[in-house]
Amino acid sequence: MNKLKNGMSLDFETVTINELIYKWLFQIKKNEVKPSSFQSYEGTYRNYIKDSDIANIKVYNTKSIQIQEYYNKLGKTKTYSQIKKLNKLLKQFFFYAEKEGFILRNPCNNITIPNKCVKKSVKSDIEYFNEKEIKQLKKAFKGHKLEPLVLVALGTGLRQGELLALKWNNINLKEKYLEVKETVKKVYVFDDNGNKTLQTIYNTPKTKNSIRKVDLPDKI
Repeated sequence: MNKLKNGMSLDFETVTINELIYKWLFQIKKNEVKPSSFQSYEGTYRNYIKDSDIANIKVYNTKSIQIQEYYNKLGKTKTYSQIKKLNKLLKQFFFYAEKEGFILRNPCNNITIPNKCVKKSVKSDIEYFNEKEIKQLKKAFKGHKLEPLVLVALGTGLRQGELLALKWNNINLKEKYLEVKETVKKVYVFDDNGNKTLQTIYNTPKTKNSIRKVDLPDKI
């Protein structure tokens, strides 16, 4: 009765984390983010929440210690960044649950991501093509339909999604520059029932700094 007086939802006692987060993801979150971001969220849900140790915990009765125990267990086989990604999703979900009256406090507010997670392999320094390799690349693609794409990639350093999204109205041959205004990517698009289809999606770049003008060298 006290919990109801404090604003809890009437059906708060029955719903599990798995049941509510699935509805939240596909009915609400899917409409708030880009398809590529939702694909990432769905993957995190499927790999770390669905059928997990916390899936069948009642939302209203979720305690920080239960989430902490699950993270500590994951830390034995998963990396810090993977658990941090999971925590980011769960924290947003429990914020929604709190706002809707399923819980009184967000259990992710008192969480510490374990620092003894599996360490990522250290990346080596970025390797650049040397002059010999660039000549080999140009020779291999000479006359091929992808030759212009390869040459622009070498001459501008654009990302794959930026290159593939270029249109003629992005190119200024007179003043020798191109404009990056969007990216393109193949992502899985989900319907409300969780069915997915692979689609080609055009989007604006993630950050404002990614929308830019890039000089075109004379050779390009």
